[in-house]
Amino acid sequence: MSSRASCGKPEGCKLVGADELSSRCLTLAPGIPIGKYLVRRKLAEGGMAELYLCCSQGPEGFEKEVVIKRIRPFLSTDPEFVRMFIAEAHLASRLNHPNLVQVFDFDKQGDSYYLAMEHVRGHSLSEVRKRCKARMVPFPPILVAHVGAEVARGLHYAHRLAENGSPLGLVHRDVTPHNVLLSFNGEVKLTDFGIAKASDKLTSPGRLKGKLAYMSPEQSRGERVDARTDVFALGIVLWEMLTGGRLFEGDSDMAVLQAVRGSVIPPVARVNPDVPADLDSVVMKALARKPELRHQTARELELGLGQCVLRHARTLEDTDIAGFLEKLFPDGWSLPGGTASQTAVRRVDIEPAGKGDPLRTAAGGVPTRLRGRTLPRRTVLKIGLGAVALAVLAANPLSSCRRAKSRGRESGARSACRAGRADS
Repeated sequence: MSSRASCGKPEGCKLVGADELSSRCLTLAPGIPIGKYLVRRKLAEGGMAELYLCCSQGPEGFEKEVVIKRIRPFLSTDPEFVRMFIAEAHLASRLNHPNLVQVFDFDKQGDSYYLAMEHVRGHSLSEVRKRCKARMVPFPPILVAHVGAEVARGLHYAHRLAENGSPLGLVHRDVTPHNVLLSFNGEVKLTDFGIAKASDKLTSPGRLKGKLAYMSPEQSRGERVDARTDVFALGIVLWEMLTGGRLFEGDSDMAVLQAVRGSVIPPVARVNPDVPADLDSVVMKALARKPELRHQTARELELGLGQCVLRHARTLEDTDIAGFLEKLFPDGWSLPGGTASQTAVRRVDIEPAGKGDPLRTAAGGVPTRLRGRTLPRRTVLKIGLGAVALAVLAANPLSSCRRAKSRGRESGARSACRAGRADS
């Protein structure tokens, strides 16, 4: 099969060989090879790289799905970016931990480099948060603590990574909800070490790398960073998951940086009273602006979050990530490529109202109480039609009774006829 790429646009693009570079055509069609891997579909596209779901094939029908991270063609001629991508590959190849996305392969096709990574079947924390908002389902605080402890465990492993007995001083520097993946099997995995830093080898002082709203104050000033920078970033993620809001916002990049450096950080429990006091303390310590006042290692943060889980979890369901995702993303609610549909329908549960509850009167005058949840559209339609039928009956009970009596007489006549035929 010839290697061809298509951007899917009828004008201004043409099919080109996969080894050719084209800033106009970015998307590889299904079935196109990237090295020894065959493209199944495109998953995502960023400013620097593209992600494809691919598979490697072997004898006797063997297949293994991987995610290919491929440099966008127009960046393949940028020596600095290529150097950073190669450095990411070298660092990521050393990482082997259950809470980190595994890198299997690194290669070059034409002038474009690519990574082959583990395929995590699930959703990013960012997508989960959006779904929670869409369905008005809070992210349980203890489950947030459990997810945070898992991420911290993976970070601690990366921070302690050594080569020939010498610590690499690896810092992720991009711990965000987009880079925390939750699988349908209940796994938590941190991905994208694309701007990770080993000691001071990859970044010059004064240069900013990372998403501004998830930077530590020292990172936002271009100062030296260490493991405590990732602790602060994870603290931001936890704060946002527990409150449902954004911690550092602004009308411009500079405004966001100023917020990171000096805006007031409200205690989590003040924004969300359902957050236990000890969990609030752990998160707020991670968000201390002075690095020496934070958890000094990701392991400390992991232990603090783990203790909160042990104190407050009542059943295994309190830390059941798989079960929570199943409720948020039931069959039919996910789009191809793992992107969750943003559409939702308000679910209405109707139940008898207790004393002192706000009463709403349904058809027939029965007091009811409404609770907001989510149901499939078909169920909502059935509920609506049923309510309309009840309303019609309640509005004209006499005619309804007459129709019922008429149906009863017709039914009796039919029964008598059947009995006569049987006797004859």
